Amino acid sequence: KLTGAGEVSLYIPVDASGFTVSVRTKSTSYGGASYPQMIVVAYPSIGVATYTTVTAAAATEETITTATITPTSKGVMEVHLISRSTSTTSTTHFDILTSL
Repeated sequence: KLTGAGEVSLYIPVDASGFTVSVRTKSTSYGGASYPQMIVVAYPSIGVATYTTVTAAAATEETITTATITPTSKGVMEVHLISRSTSTTSTTHFDILTSL
């Protein structure tokens, strides 16, 4: 849970195979139209050469945001969960789900 604008970083161990990262997000009193984001950080050492950014379709409704990642070697991925709310009192909740 984030209050106002903010960011949380998670580290996810991965194998050398494709998988999907999904984030369920829901906000209360969200300010602005820059909706919550999930960014999967590029890690060339495990074969992920580019950043993957996905943005929720809305802020106040529960939405699921998904990215498909295919590392070429075992390692750790960094995922940023970001609230870009302009309201300092809003809350944004994130639940992360992965599927192999």
